[in-house]
Amino acid sequence: MLTSSALLAMTLFGCSPISVSEEQKKQIVAADSSFEKELLLKSQYDAQLSGLRARFLIEKNNYESRVAALRRDFEAKKAQFYSESASVKSQLNPQREKIKSKLLILTGDYKNKLKAQKAIKDILNQAKAITSGKLGTNLSEKDKQEWSQRLDSLAEEYANITQEVVSLKDKLNILKLKYRSLIQ
Repeated sequence: MLTSSALLAMTLFGCSPISVSEEQKKQIVAADSSFEKELLLKSQYDAQLSGLRARFLIEKNNYESRVAALRRDFEAKKAQFYSESASVKSQLNPQREKIKSKLLILTGDYKNKLKAQKAIKDILNQAKAITSGKLGTNLSEKDKQEWSQRLDSLAEEYANITQEVVSLKDKLNILKLKYRSLIQ
């Protein structure tokens, strides 16, 4: 809490430190010689504060220099870490590219097998419709027998291609897992 004299001093002189010239000090001592002691004490305190401030500034500069040096060291270590990390990660690039290439080829094969599977299923459904008489065509016994054999052949072909699709899908999943396992 501010005293009334401190408030008065701040009001009269502002918040900045009060500066009294040597001429003004002589005027004060001439008016009140007992005040010379306080002026001497103030001068000693000012010298002490100046010394403390100078020592503090020297230490502050030392700390700031050390902090700047530590920051430079840290930035250099960080750059070295990223460089070494990139180097280590790049060592797996050939394996990743090999798997990626296999993935592209296998994905193409898988899509082609799916298309072939769908085509066979469509033909199989059409053959079932023909042999069951759903299409309303009048077939001779011989034609029905041929379509029945085709149906059996198509069913077998559909089963085989379905197994191939499942096998390719499993291989694709394994390749994807391999690829993901090599990504950092």
